[in-house]
Amino acid sequence: MSASTAGRVPDGLLSGEMSVEEGVEGDVEQGAEQHAERHAEQPPHQSAAPEAMEEAPEDPPEDPPVPPPPFPTVLATRLYISHFLSTWNSRVFEFAAVLFLAAVFPDTLLPMSVYAVVRGVAAMVFAEAVGACIDRVDRLVAVRASILGQRLAVAVSCGVFWAMLAKATASTATRGGVNDAAPPAANLTTASSTTANALLLPGSLLDAFFSALTGTSATSSVSSTAGTAPTPTATPSTPVASGLFAVAVIAACVEKLGSILNLVAVERDWVVVLTEGNAPARRRVSARMRRIDLFCKLVGPLTISLVAAASTRAALWATLGMSTASLVAEYFCIAVVYRRVPALRRRPAAWDDSAVAPRTTTTTFWHATKAVARRLLPFASLPLYVRHPAFLPSFALALLYLTVLSFSGQMVTFLLATGYTPLSVGLARTASTVCELSATWIAPRLMGRLGVVRGGIWSLSWQALWLTAGTAVFWGLPSAASPDGRVGGTAGGTALAVGVALSRIGLWGYDLCAQNLVQDEVADAHRGAFSTAEAAFQNLFEVLAYATTILWARPDQFRWPVVVSAAAVYTAAALYTAFVRRRRGHLFHSPLPPAQRWLDKAFSGRRGVDV
Repeated sequence: MSASTAGRVPDGLLSGEMSVEEGVEGDVEQGAEQHAERHAEQPPHQSAAPEAMEEAPEDPPEDPPVPPPPFPTVLATRLYISHFLSTWNSRVFEFAAVLFLAAVFPDTLLPMSVYAVVRGVAAMVFAEAVGACIDRVDRLVAVRASILGQRLAVAVSCGVFWAMLAKATASTATRGGVNDAAPPAANLTTASSTTANALLLPGSLLDAFFSALTGTSATSSVSSTAGTAPTPTATPSTPVASGLFAVAVIAACVEKLGSILNLVAVERDWVVVLTEGNAPARRRVSARMRRIDLFCKLVGPLTISLVAAASTRAALWATLGMSTASLVAEYFCIAVVYRRVPALRRRPAAWDDSAVAPRTTTTTFWHATKAVARRLLPFASLPLYVRHPAFLPSFALALLYLTVLSFSGQMVTFLLATGYTPLSVGLARTASTVCELSATWIAPRLMGRLGVVRGGIWSLSWQALWLTAGTAVFWGLPSAASPDGRVGGTAGGTALAVGVALSRIGLWGYDLCAQNLVQDEVADAHRGAFSTAEAAFQNLFEVLAYATTILWARPDQFRWPVVVSAAAVYTAAALYTAFVRRRRGHLFHSPLPPAQRWLDKAFSGRRGVDV
């Protein structure tokens, strides 16, 4: 009898067994008296060991496995509040910055592109430092640092944008600029119509890029006649404008790094610790947090857009106010979760000073340079990332970021060039986000029914199917584009938009499957390094996606970035297929046994036949 089973057996039975052993050894009478005193209703003890064993009751059956402990609702609520506030402010600021830049530079979106590309490069370059912070620093200290970093960066950015808007408003009388006192809807509509053409015209892009570098602004006078190229007109500026733009970019990089630190630490580390041993709860929590992210992605930009429609300055103050007001609640909600879960506490790991300290005076500069490179660039974590069993699903997820097929700046600009109104683009974006939100309910049920690995292959198959359909129709319609750079009709854009919206169900379904695989398989000591290496690749592919629309800049060339995006999805599906094949030995279950079972029941009269 095992020790665990003996702990559940009544004392009398244990005493009886002991008396049997003593009776075998010769003390039968004394053991029988003790047994009779405790259990008078049982038959007299037998002196023969075999007979006693026959009469002794059998061991009780093993208890069913203990269900995993539930995730406390109070802690879950505070975790969701903290995650919501962090994601909401990040999404609002990300979109508001685009509106502010569009208001300051109404004739080109290149400053916005430079702004976004530098943010992506910073996230890629500093991924190693972020991962080391997650793995080695106390969990609460790391998350609180990310919160403070985000809020300070937003405050600095709002101050810089306020100064840039004031400068642009002051120069309105002498050149076409921003008139915040004019009807705001007209400003936004004009910016949307002009940037739809200016973004895709290399001349104005180069002028704006020269402006950002040299301190001279290029103002384009866009003709209202369809298809007429804008004529850039250089106007003098000051180094102050370039300096303000540089500060805004640096603040955006800090905010981006803080957002990555908070997101990776909470979703990839905290959730795993909080749901340790409870895989269903982990999937539910991950799905709800992704649902929060998608909700903020839809409602946050919509909210700040409505405020900006009234006044750009009002949107600036609203962004700053929401960011500042949420600091205290976010700061203390995450602290409550930390203090009530002892498993989250850990001793901060010591930094490896061997890579920092120079060995000799002659190699001081060389070793210092290598130490900085190790801290910044994600080279140190690459061997761990590439050799890990979860590399293929993680890299496949990162590869999906090489896309223009989402309702972000590039595709929205193209749709505006096809003749869509901002309202119709907004409705299409809303429909796409609804599809994305539905994936947070579909994916957990898919994983519960098919498993995480099979759920991933089904999700990627769904995404590839709808993107293939949308891309094929987009290419097949002769009116999709014309050689002069103008798009002749909206049919191709509509087909592409429908395919993209429906494909988002598969995209976010696979995102949840890949996230669960990483949570389950990456050890606690390496979660930060692994996840930030993944984030570095995500930002790399996102930057490459912007490069495709720089290489093919005209609306009639947008089909080539579409092809590149579709190829990235197919490549990701192939990588994950290799992972599934390696993990399970096959891709899909054969449909023959269920079909054969149905035939047996329908025609042979056999019931319950297992094939």
